[in-house]
Amino acid sequence: MPEGHRGCLTSYVAPSLIVAAASVGRSRPLTIDDVLELARRGDPLALKVVQEAAYAIGHAAAEIASTTFVDAVILSGEGIHLCDLAEEALIRGFQQYASAGTAQQRPLVRPMDFFEWARGAAVTAIHAEFPGDRRRSDDASRQR
Repeated sequence: MPEGHRGCLTSYVAPSLIVAAASVGRSRPLTIDDVLELARRGDPLALKVVQEAAYAIGHAAAEIASTTFVDAVILSGEGIHLCDLAEEALIRGFQQYASAGTAQQRPLVRPMDFFEWARGAAVTAIHAEFPGDRRRSDDASRQR
């Protein structure tokens, strides 16, 4: 398997492997949109695959939150909307693996819109065009 071994995070959340799991169960090729639509309609197989992915994301978020001691966990990016279809599984995965200090948190799912992507691209372009040492400019602005 080119992406992740059985039981690792990638094997649950990689779109190609979500599609592969659902396609095998359906005995026909599906797309990620097909899987999500089937889950949305309550298809047991698609829903199970999506719930497993959301649970794995919750588990990973809990591990990160527990080791970094952050006050909030915000999940975003491509494909994160699958967590909307399986919010209970996401929360269960998070709470089961969170440390005592973070177990009461609930990860927030914030899908990115076009403006978030554009903002990220603009920041990347600005940093590429003006690469100087940002720490020195931060120190200079504090001294003013």
